Amino acid sequence: MNDDYLQGYDYIWTENERQRLQVQWLQLSYKIIAWHYSQQEWEKATARSLDVCSRYPLEEEASLWLMKIFAAKGKRASVHQQYVRLKELMQSELLEQPSLFITEWYEQWKQDNKEGTYI
Repeated sequence: MNDDYLQGYDYIWTENERQRLQVQWLQLSYKIIAWHYSQQEWEKATARSLDVCSRYPLEEEASLWLMKIFAAKGKRASVHQQYVRLKELMQSELLEQPSLFITEWYEQWKQDNKEGTYI
């Protein structure tokens, strides 16, 4: 089940509780992703990152994890596609660019992986 806690109920206290649990879930998810990444369990790290992205598309950290996983696996086109996807989503939804940290990570990765094209 992918619904947020007490979704559909509009009690005053439910929104704060939903947000608190969402933050906890995200923090735990990122710890799990980091652990799988450190163990080179790419499929599990990818699956958890994709789950976060599907539930919360504007969660930049999940996109960054995907880019790092793809980079570790040598999937250059996937790194590029994930960055473009994040950039387009941020622009269309928030009229913003990805955070400076992510942009700098991506630009450094591009610099380190100059050969050929990414598409």
